[in-house]
Amino acid sequence: MEPNDSNSSQAGTGGESGNQGETGSSPDYEKQISDLRSEAAKWRVQFREAESTLKELQPLVEKFKAKEEADKSEAEKFAERLSTIERERDAFKSQAEIEAKRIKLISLAVKANVPIEVVQYLDINQFNLEDEEKAIEALSALSQTKSISTGSPSNPGRPDDGKSQSKDELADWYYNRSEKNIFFGG
Repeated sequence: MEPNDSNSSQAGTGGESGNQGETGSSPDYEKQISDLRSEAAKWRVQFREAESTLKELQPLVEKFKAKEEADKSEAEKFAERLSTIERERDAFKSQAEIEAKRIKLISLAVKANVPIEVVQYLDINQFNLEDEEKAIEALSALSQTKSISTGSPSNPGRPDDGKSQSKDELADWYYNRSEKNIFFGG
């Protein structure tokens, strides 16, 4: 607090002597004051001009921002569309690869005598389609090359071993059966 007290006491005494000194150099201060006032006026004029220019440019700035936002929105739309197209392309590509594998499996199944009806239920990933010999070997286990008796065209489920029954034998069996024959096998 002491430094403030000493400065305030000096300011009071210096103020009186300063007034006496000011009267002697008054034109200097007045000239500086008038220069500062003219400079301040010049800055105020420039400020007002800049402010009016800013007001004139404000609608253009808003239009520019709106245009930039619209362009940004279009760019985002294009980017989104591009990513959608890329996803669809990848899905089609993977589907095409699966179909190519299925075609390869069908061709190998034909070589191994496997019916096409069976091939549709096979898992493609279970077969090494790159090594055709191993794939054909694996598929051959599913082939129907065994001689299965298919029977006559009129009775496909029954083997045709030359012991076909005549119509009379069938009629006798059908009309003359008794309950004993049906239930007790007699």
